[in-house]
Amino acid sequence: MKIQNVNELMSKNYICIDKNTTIAEALKKMVEKGVFTIIVKENDLPKGIVTERDFTTKVLLKHVDISKETIDKIMSSPIISILPTESLENAAKLMVSKGIRKLPVVENSKLVGIITEDDIIKIAPDLISLAGQNVTDWTQEIIKWLTSGSDKSEDPVNLIWDVKLNQNMIVAEHPKVPFILNIMIANRIVKLNVHTGLETALLDPIQRLDISRKLLFLNDRTSLVKFVIRGINEEIVLSSELDLASISKEEFGDALTGLITALYLMIKEFKLEEEFNKQLAQRVILMIQERMQKGATREDLLNFLINKVGMDQDSANKLLDEIVKGKQSQDLSYFQ
Repeated sequence: MKIQNVNELMSKNYICIDKNTTIAEALKKMVEKGVFTIIVKENDLPKGIVTERDFTTKVLLKHVDISKETIDKIMSSPIISILPTESLENAAKLMVSKGIRKLPVVENSKLVGIITEDDIIKIAPDLISLAGQNVTDWTQEIIKWLTSGSDKSEDPVNLIWDVKLNQNMIVAEHPKVPFILNIMIANRIVKLNVHTGLETALLDPIQRLDISRKLLFLNDRTSLVKFVIRGINEEIVLSSELDLASISKEEFGDALTGLITALYLMIKEFKLEEEFNKQLAQRVILMIQERMQKGATREDLLNFLINKVGMDQDSANKLLDEIVKGKQSQDLSYFQ
């Protein structure tokens, strides 16, 4: 029998928890039951949803005190839901348009099940892919994600990035983010790459072996991001790949956060903190010089340093004076 509607495929693969439950208690229940989707309820009605990704981005990366904070602080709300009588095609379109992978099934305000992207892919793999074709120009969509936000945001995907198109590659940078991001779209895959500048080709075998061992260790500690060695010079590159069939701004942001976390893990593991901070300072100086060449006024440059870089006005003025005089500042206190 061909499955056509949501109620034929939905499952009970979730747990329900009151909104006042602590995150620690919720995590314990998830582990005990081996279920990683939480429906948060209030007065016995579905209020929000929490997935494993929420724990990664909203708890682990932000060092939340899970013994004190309640589960409603990290839930996605209001719930995006679907009726059990809807078609699988409509479920797939709703998931893609909203950038979600798990869709609660609600009837008469009551939760009756859940359907996931993986459920649909198992029996009708083309549905998600076809639904994803609603967004035809992914290059422009990703550029829009990176350029519509606020420089005061704590989430890197919501900063206002400087974006350039280099043939088929999107090149993006922001002074608050410790790398230049290269994005390529090919074969329905979005590839995010960060070149570290660390080349291993000329190192002796013992050094290369030690680096390979450390990279294997780091790869075990990261999920969305992998360390690879590429090119003639065998450069260490951070890489993340996302499927266009199911990509969303949220998932793109998770990958971006993962790249930042992975880079800092590598810097700590290789003990490169001082050199890395010097490179960050030099990047900001180069960004200033590029703006000067394009005719930016001093007011424009001060605005860039204060609002984008996060410097105070006095430090920004002093740094600009040094750059105008042709000095290459090595004083890292400007950027702290």
